[in-house]
Amino acid sequence: MQPARRINPLSDQISGLLEALELNRDERAVRAALHKFTVAVGLQRFAYVGVSSDGTRTLTDLPQVWEDYYLDAQLSIIDPVVRHARKTAAPFWWSLARMDLTEPVARKYRDEIGDFGVVSGMTIPMRAGFGRTAMLTFMSECDMDAPYNITALKSAVAAVAYTHMHVSSADFAARQMLSNPLTPRELDCVMWTSLGKTKAEIAQMHGISEKTVRFHIDNAQAKLNATNGPHMVRIALDRGLIPRR
Repeated sequence: MQPARRINPLSDQISGLLEALELNRDERAVRAALHKFTVAVGLQRFAYVGVSSDGTRTLTDLPQVWEDYYLDAQLSIIDPVVRHARKTAAPFWWSLARMDLTEPVARKYRDEIGDFGVVSGMTIPMRAGFGRTAMLTFMSECDMDAPYNITALKSAVAAVAYTHMHVSSADFAARQMLSNPLTPRELDCVMWTSLGKTKAEIAQMHGISEKTVRFHIDNAQAKLNATNGPHMVRIALDRGLIPRR
């Protein structure tokens, strides 16, 4: 007699999540499905983040005050989880407590989101085309190691796709369109400029040429009607486009 096949409970939970996301269309139902999955896998919070040239869109069960702050301050630029997700196509487990965060602004971000009970978690990224990246993150309030085989999360990429489709729909988009003239790369260059990085250092960090960095900074300066670099940084700070140190 063949032994009974052991069912992976994570696979069951992912299947249930996919079914719920496929059947539901409104924001409340999508939030409920993601929250149910989060609790079922033993975690506490979830967050969808979509990053594109149009700005950042989110869907989360973190408090509204944090979601508003995250969008208004353009924290996706410095969010270490988002930064890593934009570099990889594979799911990964992370711990903010154990990340080597050298920049003061990144450590400030870690402390701020820690106040909302976010310490570690698992993130499932997806390339959405046209330079867009979408990701689902499920978070723990404890500094814990991965409770699952992260490779098993590959099947959950479809959940990212469903959520991305819902959040990109007209109803979601109307709620979260940002009045921000800068592209993510321009914002990134402005932020690092505000932290005292030179164009050469920014270029080295991102693996691009110094000429490309200068191009992005010049564009940002023109869009913000700034007369020079310090003026550009001041305008960006005053308008909340980049976080204050």
